[in-house]
Amino acid sequence: GRLLHLRSRRMSVIPLLSHASAMSPLPRSAPRFSYRIHGLVLDSEIPLPGYPPHAGTPDVTFRFGRLPSHPIPPPGRICVWTHAQEAWINFGIGRVRIRDGRDIVLDPTPQATETVIGLSLTSGMMLALLRQRGCLPLHASGIAIQGGACLFLGASRAGKSSTVAALQARGHAVLSDDLSAVRFPASGPPELLPAACPIRLFDNTLQVLGKDPGSFPFPFPEATKRPIPPSGALLPAFPIRCLYLLGRGEALRVEPVEPRIAFYALLRNSMGLVARPPVLAMQDIERVTAFLNRVPVLRLISPSSPDLLPEIAAFVERDASQRPLPRATPDA
Repeated sequence: GRLLHLRSRRMSVIPLLSHASAMSPLPRSAPRFSYRIHGLVLDSEIPLPGYPPHAGTPDVTFRFGRLPSHPIPPPGRICVWTHAQEAWINFGIGRVRIRDGRDIVLDPTPQATETVIGLSLTSGMMLALLRQRGCLPLHASGIAIQGGACLFLGASRAGKSSTVAALQARGHAVLSDDLSAVRFPASGPPELLPAACPIRLFDNTLQVLGKDPGSFPFPFPEATKRPIPPSGALLPAFPIRCLYLLGRGEALRVEPVEPRIAFYALLRNSMGLVARPPVLAMQDIERVTAFLNRVPVLRLISPSSPDLLPEIAAFVERDASQRPLPRATPDA
């Protein structure tokens, strides 16, 4: 489980919850907020700054409530799955239960703020919920190029967000940042659901892209990236054209990836919440296999200099546009 562990280490304001911590009084009844995230209408008790409002019949509800102290994750873990449709997570913001791919309940700690709760809701909580809804969540960022989605997968600071931001500057629509939800239609190729989320960028990336970092405030004092709001346009799901594994090197190029390497790269970046029971581990393997049967995986090697982002974006645009969109049905 790398995604959430990496996120927990980066976000020092979200330490692991001590089981002895006292819970705060639950917030009073508050106005409801509605958003569309990863193709789902979310009804929330807290606002999510940077996400465009979207009215509609809720698919998912986020609320505050009292939760029991059990089950407790194993040592060194922050999540336990009681079965395939119920996950319990211990964040520094409190205890969370996610059930049936539609109900998220948080029992908050006294130090929990709306900002940090919102960050956890749109990352770790949403990751578990997407898995319950049959999606493959990936630690990746996505962009739409000529009717197809391209995904960029890599470790933290590999350049996922900066690459999609540079492509956005060339007129392409950002579909996801850091967490990408892959849906598997009954017929047709895998699709990337639009996250409608902010892109989070370092100051040097913003400067290379001609943006003033001061125009985008940090969400909290310890943050190192600034959120850039999405366009607000309501985007559909896009068939996935290809996935790029990000790597570093002197020469800008694209290389083929061995199936075995691609399989383990996707599996390693598909969970983030750890402690999977066998049924969930098998689901992950099946979804990764289904993805690889339809979507080409390539390695994008690029220099690490932010100044080269425009050149990298132009290169990716040319490469992706030459790759065919997946067909509606697999080849016989």
